[in-house]
Amino acid sequence: MNFKAAVISLVAVAALAVAAPASAANLLINGDFEDKGAAVLQGWGGYTYGAAYSLPLPGWMVNSGSVDIVRNVTQWSPSYDGSQALDINGFGPGSISQSFATTVGNFYSVFYAYSRNAANAQNPALATITAPGQVIQVSALKGSFGSPNNLLWQTSTFTFQATNALSTLTLSSTDNGSGGVFFDGLSVTAVPEPATWALMIGGFGMAGALLRRQRRMTLAA
Repeated sequence: MNFKAAVISLVAVAALAVAAPASAANLLINGDFEDKGAAVLQGWGGYTYGAAYSLPLPGWMVNSGSVDIVRNVTQWSPSYDGSQALDINGFGPGSISQSFATTVGNFYSVFYAYSRNAANAQNPALATITAPGQVIQVSALKGSFGSPNNLLWQTSTFTFQATNALSTLTLSSTDNGSGGVFFDGLSVTAVPEPATWALMIGGFGMAGALLRRQRRMTLAA
């Protein structure tokens, strides 16, 4: 293999190592809440899910209370991702969860965007996100998340280590009332293992060393 081909091969190996984690699949179903299922539009302009409603929220289980999906065509807009978002408070505080396959001992990254019901949420609007070994407190202070028809969003991430072959992510309101924390754009992705990063760094390092060697050979000639 000539010099040019060797460098190309090493860079390709490193690029594949980078591309693998970058394109990691979202383990959550309907983390952006764009799929409303067969829910019927409510008089207030969105969709409600809970014990009193027989239709499920695709991908999620409503554990208690009720939750709402709000739409961009209402005052609860814009969403962070797409045209819909989740209000964790429906007609009262709600809780939803989703379980997904994980590998014991591996780490996973959770990304989420959050805002607040600008019409009638408490101040601050409060909720929790739980995952194996993690309880994340989410607080959305009035004045920091825009106004009706002009919602602003913040984003955050955290990691957890899987302790079972099936892990569960739970969103829960800790407020009373019919308005609470908004969630959107949720994802759970596998964190690249150390061996993947080592392959990437090693590939780029070897390519750099070959380039330096070629320069020295060119100068010597």
